[in-house]
Amino acid sequence: MPAKTLHTILVFISVILWGSVYPVVRNLVTEGVPPYMIAYLRICFSLLTSLALLLASGEKPRLKEVKNSFWPLLAMALSGVVFFQGLLSLGMQYTQAGKSTLINAVNPAIIVILAHFLLKEPLSFRQVAGVAVSLAGVIICLTGDPSFNIRSLDFIAGDLMFVGTAFCWSFYTILGRRYGCGISYKATLFWVYFLAFLLILPFFVSSFVQLAQITPGQWLYLLYLGSLPGGVCFYFWNRSLPVIGTATCGMINSLLPVSAIVISTLWLQEQLNLLQLSGGALVILGVWQGIKKAKPPVYAE
Repeated sequence: MPAKTLHTILVFISVILWGSVYPVVRNLVTEGVPPYMIAYLRICFSLLTSLALLLASGEKPRLKEVKNSFWPLLAMALSGVVFFQGLLSLGMQYTQAGKSTLINAVNPAIIVILAHFLLKEPLSFRQVAGVAVSLAGVIICLTGDPSFNIRSLDFIAGDLMFVGTAFCWSFYTILGRRYGCGISYKATLFWVYFLAFLLILPFFVSSFVQLAQITPGQWLYLLYLGSLPGGVCFYFWNRSLPVIGTATCGMINSLLPVSAIVISTLWLQEQLNLLQLSGGALVILGVWQGIKKAKPPVYAE
């Protein structure tokens, strides 16, 4: 299988699994697990998963690696883990879910634009059209929800938090594309989570006693969030960025809200109407349009 095809599939898998994060987190919050506790434990399990991936490949954490790439790794830890998950956890307490997903739908557009201006990646008319079509599809998916009421979308401070998460993820992607090849992808992932863990440790210790209130079933959900969406998918994403390009990864990321809606429908028994199905089809069309003939530079393994 060609490398480009393989890594495109890996990014698709990552985005689909990231779509499961929303219903899983919502289920945990509904059961009374504090959002900040979810974020802390996700980072802990992601750190363990990244360490397992590193050791399984025959590598070991080397302090020299983090010394040589400290500032890029720290920036990735702050933008993609600490600030992203922190703002997401706080924003969930102030902004309704549908609106937060709508705000985060601008992620692909931000990634594609930043990749063009900061990384000098070529931006074709096909990619611009694909972003526009996908964004329109996401908006239709979200506003097609029967519970969606545009009159209730008053501006509140929580909105800025979700705008912040969109920019955090976009900058993490750009940083990973720009600096992720300095050391191996598994080592990069480990050190990013290790630094993030150290940064949030003081806050985690202060709420350590609340761990006793988490049920076995909730621990399984948290383990899933940290191991697959948090660990394996982050590795797939970082590994695929140099192969298929930042803009293409951003295009595929347009599928995340659709994935979240479909998983919520299958798991939480939420209903999809014809308008939402049409919006999902538009997103898929936009992604296909954007990556069909995209020719990003392919870098050495």
